[in-house]
Amino acid sequence: MVVLIGRLPEWQYQPDRRGASLEKMIRAQRKEFAYNLEESPSLRVKLQDGIWLDMVWAKAATLAATETGLDCFTDAVWSTSQDVLELIWLPE
Repeated sequence: MVVLIGRLPEWQYQPDRRGASLEKMIRAQRKEFAYNLEESPSLRVKLQDGIWLDMVWAKAATLAATETGLDCFTDAVWSTSQDVLELIWLPE
């Protein structure tokens, strides 16, 4: 989940770097997480756990800053876990 969320700001804040490779990576991460949810349904509880989500978003913000070189990401949740897992949703 951290890798998936960390890639979404890359898509949002660097439109000139949007490409098929990044989009495929995001889609692959979503499919992997969906598979993990199917294999371990108890993970769905984590998607409602505020402490867990805060930790995931903080790690994702660090990953996004490292990958993009931008220093504009906060630990604040900027989307819902439902949006993140939606196969066709990409931030603008």
